[in-house]
Parts: sequence; structure tokens; C-alpha cells
Amino acid sequence: MRREYLIAIIIAALLGGGVFAVYQFFLKEKLEAYAKDELRLEQLTEKYTDLSEKFSNTQPKVVIEDVANKVNPWREAVDQRGEYYNVGDFRTYEPVPDDVLSYKLYYMEKAPEVYNAFSEYLRGEGKFEAVGVNLWFRAPPPDRVKVLRPNKVEVAIWLGAMHTGHSFVKMFVDANVISLRQMRLWEQRVDRQVLDAFTVGADMEMTMEDLVAFLDKLRFDRDRFYDVNGIRITNPYLMGPYAEDPWLQVEMLVTSAVYKKGAKVKITQSSAGSGRGGRGGATLFGRDRSEDEEREAPKRSILDRIMRLSPF
Repeated sequence: MRREYLIAIIIAALLGGGVFAVYQFFLKEKLEAYAKDELRLEQLTEKYTDLSEKFSNTQPKVVIEDVANKVNPWREAVDQRGEYYNVGDFRTYEPVPDDVLSYKLYYMEKAPEVYNAFSEYLRGEGKFEAVGVNLWFRAPPPDRVKVLRPNKVEVAIWLGAMHTGHSFVKMFVDANVISLRQMRLWEQRVDRQVLDAFTVGADMEMTMEDLVAFLDKLRFDRDRFYDVNGIRITNPYLMGPYAEDPWLQVEMLVTSAVYKKGAKVKITQSSAGSGRGGRGGATLFGRDRSEDEEREAPKRSILDRIMRLSPF
């Protein structure tokens, strides 16, 4: 091979390497940035066109005020109706003070007072023996607190659980239960995104007359919200001396709730009524895949598509 050819090949290789280096370390980044800017420009242009058509010959401020005037009455109505969702004094109890040297000692002194006061109430109603419920509920008895180191929040939760449980027991006692064999408090939960729900499960004995009166009271109470989530009634006394006015065995779930004023509601496509027959939107296991598959991919410029074909 001639010397001239070899020199030409070397020069061509150096030039090619230089061009590649300039592209790789300088032009590539610039071109990618340009492609992103071009895509952003297309998106802004589409949004500008859409807003121009929507607010044609109209001041945006006027439109916003008009929407606010329509929304505010709805918001006021929601807050007014939200007052119906309350639990009365079921969750009202003496707050735990801040100036306490030992919250353990405070609880060991306060909890027996609460327990004994409610026990005396049951004795006064003649229902102490009929209520076969652990009146501590999820709060630990004082003898178990000796090995714990509770803080203010834990003590407040324990005393709150006792107070809420006692309030539900009192509700059944006021309904003239013959016996309250079991009662369990469910964990507090959020219902319909705007309600703090409190559910209790009860296993008790009642007469038919008292049960009907109790259910009517829950149903027609205009000051508070109640919901009987489930009920099972059995009559073990179909024959015999108790058949005329039997003691029914009743198992039921009752829920009361508090409206969370100012709660943020997440609107999904399905809840907003998209008219797609329930497809898309959020599902029990996350977002429906069909929505992602049907969603149109963002538009990309020709330059961006060429850049994505580059092996570098």
C-alpha cells in the first residue's frame, strides 16, 4: 500500500473520530435538549389553543368567579349536612393534662376511676351481671401498665377507648338489653373519604318489642348518624313457656361516624361518571391497565424520534 493512501486513511479516521467525539460529547446533549424543548412547545401550543377556545371573548377572572359562586352553596350545604354525622359525647372525655410527672402513674390512678364509675352505673341500672363485657376494652388494666412506659398520646388513646366502649355499652343498656354477652370495638377507619367511622359488634339478648324500638330509634334519630351494617336474629324459644315473648339472640354491627370538615376528596374517573361503563380509573388493585393502554401516547417530534434511533 502506498504511503499516500495510508496517510489519507489515518486522516479520515482522525476526522471521523473527531466528528464522533463532537457529536457524543457536545451535539448529542444539545439535540436532546432541543427535542425536549420542541415537544414542550407543541404541548404549550395545544394548551393555548384549547384555552383560547374555552375562554373565547371571556375574561378568565369572570369564569372563575362564576364557578366559585356555583361551588360555594354546595360547600355550605355539605358542611351543614355534615353536622348530622357526629358521635355526640361518645368521643368526649377529660383530656390528659400536660403537667404530669409520670403518665404511667396518672393512668394507673385515672383508669380505675373510670372503670369503677361505669361499673357503679351498671349496678344502678341492674345490668352489672348482665353485661359480660371486658370494660377495659383495648386499654390495659393497671397491673399490666407496670411493665409499660406510656406517653401522653398512649394514655389518651387508652382512656378514649374505655370511654367510647362504655358509651356503646350504655347505648345497648338504654335499649333495655337483657344481656350483653360480647361487644367488640373496631378500629377507627375512614369511610367515603370524608367520614371517621366507628363500628361496634354486639352479641346480646333482647325481646322483639325492645329490639324494634331500638332499631326505630337508630333509624329515625335526626341528630346523629347510625348505620346497622348487619344483623342476625335467632329465636331459640319456639316452644315452651318462653315462646310467647321470647328472648331473641341478636348479633349486630352498628356504625356511627364523624364528618371530617375540609377533607380532601380524590375524584376518580369512575366516580365522576366517565360514561365508559366502569372501565378505567382506580380499581381495588390500583389503576386499571386498560386505561393506560387506551391513553394516547404523547406526541414526539421527528427529531426526537431520530435521536431515539441513535445507538449512542
